[in-house]
Amino acid sequence: MELIVRTQALNLQAGRSEANIKGIDAQEFPIVPVPEGEGGIPIEPDVLRTAIEQVAFAAATDESRPILTGVLAKFEDSQL
Repeated sequence: MELIVRTQALNLQAGRSEANIKGIDAQEFPIVPVPEGEGGIPIEPDVLRTAIEQVAFAAATDESRPILTGVLAKFEDSQL
């Protein structure tokens, strides 16, 4: 296994198999803010499961366009 730090690439070799995995410099990622005060929205597991099932079909599975591989969950006050 070889990690090339200059290019953020990982080259995996095992037997006759080889894979190249490209990464992104950690400094390119934004810092995730820590919520202040008490947080959380209580939600029943079945309600959350149903909500996910209703929108999951719209998320792309092709990771070449990662912006399309998620769905928006909007939180306002204490509502999802």
